[in-house]
Amino acid sequence: MSPIPVSRPVPGVFREAVTEFEVDARAVAKAGGPHVKALVSNPSGNVTETFVEDRGDGTYHVEYTPYEEGLHTVDVTDGGSPVAAEPLPRPRHRGL
Repeated sequence: MSPIPVSRPVPGVFREAVTEFEVDARAVAKAGGPHVKALVSNPSGNVTETFVEDRGDGTYHVEYTPYEEGLHTVDVTDGGSPVAAEPLPRPRHRGL
């Protein structure tokens, strides 16, 4: 398990609204690089595309938009290795 902190956004974000979180990989990569990936699994089993912005300083900004209601799972990897002890669950609610 990699010692990379992943911020946990406030639960209860809205469906069809951009959701974002931060990954701080400075403990293992001070210059950044394309090795941090995020995968969002929907309740239906489908996968939602993520956008990972490498800030060039070992931190990453991740965005995705959930399109289904229910619990989504976010898996973050660094060079293919998981960075959290377990996938990060994210509940999604119907938009206003």
